[in-house]
Amino acid sequence: MLPDLEGMWRIERRIIHQNARFEGILNFKRSGDDLIYTEKGLMRLPTATTEAYRSYIYRPSAQEWQVFYDDGRPFLNLKFEQGVARYTHDCTPDIYRATFKIKNKNEWICAFLVSGPRKNYFAVSRMTKL
Repeated sequence: MLPDLEGMWRIERRIIHQNARFEGILNFKRSGDDLIYTEKGLMRLPTATTEAYRSYIYRPSAQEWQVFYDDGRPFLNLKFEQGVARYTHDCTPDIYRATFKIKNKNEWICAFLVSGPRKNYFAVSRMTKL
């Protein structure tokens, strides 16, 4: 069973290849059948700390999360089996390999391995319901 995403979550992200961390709040706000994903927080880089923001559109169902960029373009189609979903997104010339894992109704993790000529990093995010 997938968690009820609506509401506030704490988000902690490590970006391994860039030696960076992001900590903030993630809010899922209902808009019809969709949930508007908005994260805000601080990105800590080796040389600076800056505010960061990201937004997506989630369309959750019983065993699947469809994720869109905030402009409506498709990003991920996550079909969960035993609490795990994997998806590869071709964002030419880069490739995003995503793995999402549901720990329980109040915690989930997502990992992205991004490779290509423009981007090359591994990021792991942990979301905990507030």
